[in-house]
Amino acid sequence: MNTMLAIILASIVNGALCTYISRRKERNPYAWFLVGFLFGLPGLIVAVLMPRKKPKETFTLHSVNINSKPSAIGPPPPQKYWYYLDPNHEQHGPMSFDALRSEWNEGRLRPSTYVWNEELESWKHLRDLKEFTSFKPAENP
Repeated sequence: MNTMLAIILASIVNGALCTYISRRKERNPYAWFLVGFLFGLPGLIVAVLMPRKKPKETFTLHSVNINSKPSAIGPPPPQKYWYYLDPNHEQHGPMSFDALRSEWNEGRLRPSTYVWNEELESWKHLRDLKEFTSFKPAENP
């Protein structure tokens, strides 16, 4: 009976160690508890040797991640300020809607240009936003 209790206790300790290691490596701690509990020392060795989980990849446009907000300093402004990415994928802004329209009229923006403001969750193409339906393609050479 003492041997059985020692085996169960050792399995629980292995499971707890695998749980600790898996959390540090951003893995599922419940699954790794079972691995440590059921497989003992070999499960613990696998947990120690497993690599850290890779973060999910997101679509990036050169160094600008279109799924994230551009960096800003200070609290958000009281009115909507716009940002856009030029053909070299450099961020321009903040600017008002009127300034953005001027950029369009001067040929710096196209329907495929990525734009963002603080109300958007991610960068969007200019053509996909209702605010820009008044921008006429004929105005943009």
